[in-house]
Amino acid sequence: MSDLIAQMRAANAKIEMKKVHVDLYGWDLYFPPMSLKDRAAIRSGIDLNDDAEVIISGIMHMAKKEDGSNFFEDTPAMRAALHEVPWDVLTYIDLESSHDFQAKAKKA
Repeated sequence: MSDLIAQMRAANAKIEMKKVHVDLYGWDLYFPPMSLKDRAAIRSGIDLNDDAEVIISGIMHMAKKEDGSNFFEDTPAMRAALHEVPWDVLTYIDLESSHDFQAKAKKA
């Protein structure tokens, strides 16, 4: 069992963060693949029926700087500021940040 766990952890450690450039703001955001642990943290304490809140929470939680540190500070002011970002920009970030492992597997 421990070999299987070690194998999974080693494979996960090799996954590179996905870079998403946002021209409008000159941002380079980096996204690790989302784990179930990340998904639970993103969904915690927000209205899951509010699409904007789900996307903003996801971006705030997952967006990193190139060094792996958080890009956004999780504060009420930052959440309010992100609510002013155009919807198309937020959905672009959300879609581009996906590590689509199924599509990659089909291409191989």
